[in-house]
Amino acid sequence: MNHYFDRKYKAVIENRELTEEYQVELKRIWDESYHKVRKAADSGVFLFSEDVNAALKEFIDLKDTHFDSYFEYLDNNLAVAENCLKTVVASANKDLRVRGKWL
Repeated sequence: MNHYFDRKYKAVIENRELTEEYQVELKRIWDESYHKVRKAADSGVFLFSEDVNAALKEFIDLKDTHFDSYFEYLDNNLAVAENCLKTVVASANKDLRVRGKWL
């Protein structure tokens, strides 16, 4: 999701068009990724920490938000997607850390 929003965002701020081939690739990435994130958000309460669940919910809830421009849409979605990924990574690092001596 980050890659999708990052590439779209950069294209807009650099005022350049993405090739049709790359647009198709980004669409494929979106289709595959969004459903995985949605599924994780739906089952997250059983699998993830409260912080991760909140970050996933914030990302999924953006679909119901009205934005005044495409740039605003991309900017907000990129920021929330990046925050969500950071939250998931931080939580995974914390959960997977081995404490003390294990042998």
